[in-house]
Amino acid sequence: MSPAVPVMWTMRRVRLHRIGPRAARFVDVTLDLTDADGRALHSILWLRNGGGKSTVLSLICALVRPHRRDFLATSSTGKHLEDYVLGSDTAHVVVEWSGPGGQTLVTGAVYEWADRVQPADPNRDHDRLGARWYVFRAQPGTRSGASLDTLPFGPDDAPTPLRDFVAAVKRWDAIPNCGVAVTDSQDRWSRLLDEHGLDPAIFTAILQMNATEGGIEGQFQFRGPDQFVRYLLELIVDPEVPGQVSDILEKVREGLAARPEILADLAFADEAGPLLGELSAARTTHAGATGAVAAAEAGAANLAAAL
Repeated sequence: MSPAVPVMWTMRRVRLHRIGPRAARFVDVTLDLTDADGRALHSILWLRNGGGKSTVLSLICALVRPHRRDFLATSSTGKHLEDYVLGSDTAHVVVEWSGPGGQTLVTGAVYEWADRVQPADPNRDHDRLGARWYVFRAQPGTRSGASLDTLPFGPDDAPTPLRDFVAAVKRWDAIPNCGVAVTDSQDRWSRLLDEHGLDPAIFTAILQMNATEGGIEGQFQFRGPDQFVRYLLELIVDPEVPGQVSDILEKVREGLAARPEILADLAFADEAGPLLGELSAARTTHAGATGAVAAAEAGAANLAAAL
């Protein structure tokens, strides 16, 4: 499937279920970023220091950019995603997006340790943390339909295991226009987001700005206009476009590099052309003379025979 036309998605709601470090743990929290009419707003999350702002941002970014090296909290705290999934929990991060025309898209991640046991050293054994990512178009207005509110998390005392949760979400594929997709591959997840108009590359700037306290200031300290233009182009230009331009310029460069040899060949041809013309004319004259000599010799031979 080719990448979809970009869509201006806005976060509508964020749900964090049984995830987070012990000091900032979210048992079941929904952040509603809408107005009284349910329209998504540009919002500010205001919390005291230590209230979990960085945790929320790190978990949202990890949903879109799940690679371990991209986990936002690592640069400031040394923690990784596996530090946020405790014990036998099945942890969830879900973001509901609002798009044009009333479209609603739900993206989510579910995490669970193998055998539902957190290793003694989560960082060393991070590959034991299972993860699945899913996306679907919400069907609002139906209690049995696919939506953030009907995700099968299970009761607090008996959360739905990862395998059963994924199986339940996959069954929504039978719902018209839902288009649910589930994957355990980070590359496949990136393509799924891109196909739905969510470009994970956009979060590169967000990760850079929030890697350190006040990091956003450093992102806008440019040495000159050229550096600013380069920064802007990285944000708004498809990465494939510069590659295509580079290929074209490389072909032009190769053509320019061959220009001296071509000019030398042209000069040689200009000089050799008239000389070859003279040589061709001389050859024609020589051929005519050779024919005349042969005819004269044949006539002389006939005369000698007659005498």
